[in-house]
Amino acid sequence: MSKRQVLVIGGIHHNILGVIRSLGFARIPNIKVILVGNEPDFVSRSKYIKKNNIIKIASDNLLLDTLLKIGRELQEKPIVICSSDTSISIIDQNYDELSKFFILPNAQNKQGEINRLMSKNAQCQIAEQCGLNIPQSICTDDAANLDKWNIFPCIIKPSESINGSKSDIKICHNSNELEHATSEFHGKEFQVQQFIEKDSEFQLIGCSLDHGKNVVIPGYTKIIRQPDNTNTGYLLYNGIDSFISDAFLTKVKKFLQTTGYEGLFSVEFLRDKKGQDFFLEINMRNDGNAFCVTAAGLNLPYLWYQNGIGAQVSEHSQNVRPVHFMPEIEDLREAVHQKVGIFNWFRQLLKTEAHAVFYFKDPVPFLYKSLAEARRLFKKSIK
Repeated sequence: MSKRQVLVIGGIHHNILGVIRSLGFARIPNIKVILVGNEPDFVSRSKYIKKNNIIKIASDNLLLDTLLKIGRELQEKPIVICSSDTSISIIDQNYDELSKFFILPNAQNKQGEINRLMSKNAQCQIAEQCGLNIPQSICTDDAANLDKWNIFPCIIKPSESINGSKSDIKICHNSNELEHATSEFHGKEFQVQQFIEKDSEFQLIGCSLDHGKNVVIPGYTKIIRQPDNTNTGYLLYNGIDSFISDAFLTKVKKFLQTTGYEGLFSVEFLRDKKGQDFFLEINMRNDGNAFCVTAAGLNLPYLWYQNGIGAQVSEHSQNVRPVHFMPEIEDLREAVHQKVGIFNWFRQLLKTEAHAVFYFKDPVPFLYKSLAEARRLFKKSIK
């Protein structure tokens, strides 16, 4: 086993916790974590990370200096895993300098290329070139450019994920609603997109190696229940089957190779009522749902680690089993909202093999987060 260090970067979120646990399962001996933010920190309570290997910074503005300090103190390049859009953006902006000290996710070893590809307009152009369907859309920072837009309902959202979250996505049913929604972007680029009446929403979660020449996509997530404006809901993860055709998968892999990206990723799609699939976006970092892939039998963060140390990545390791994934605390709220029924929810909870925070072999993060949530609700109730 190599003793090369892995550096995991992200906010205080279940995304980074899933990466830490995945690396812990693989018995990686040297995991270092940069945690960004001031929220109640349940992540560092994991048994898979040593307390003296945790660096906490208040904001992303401190990330570059922190990375340079770490890099200059080490003789061997750590392998970096990003679990947030902001962290991969900062690394990409400073790739030429940081690549001297770290093994980094990148696109074509080219500084700024991931940030260019974060534009949904750039992504959609490449997707269309590779034969993937895309909804009709326009990217602009000027509402005047929408004078001829006449497709309703439509969706408006930030052109780049780093400039917003899924809570910023709005559905507009007429030109008045669209005009009001554009005013909230304050000169930042946004995308207006044809609304697809979906039958289902799914993701392909994977790891791209050798700049897209070796793309590992062992399966897909299919959402069963989700809160508004997020794909981190109660879902089923399945290995590649008849739901995903070979021809479709070939187009997705061609998309990764065209971008030249290497690292962990997820690609999001909608399937409409007619069975047609539409490309939405690619996330060029570890996905918040990705722990379900580890639970299903393929450890993608470890795959990226193996690639970083020069080990052979075998094709036959891509067999996975069906696994349910649940962001337990958030999903309980949604289950109440959707009137699922507490009995049905507990039944679903018991058959779920992968959770966002709960894990019986690593229970403290869940206990800490639950107590923090209880305190929050108590303070809210007495106001």
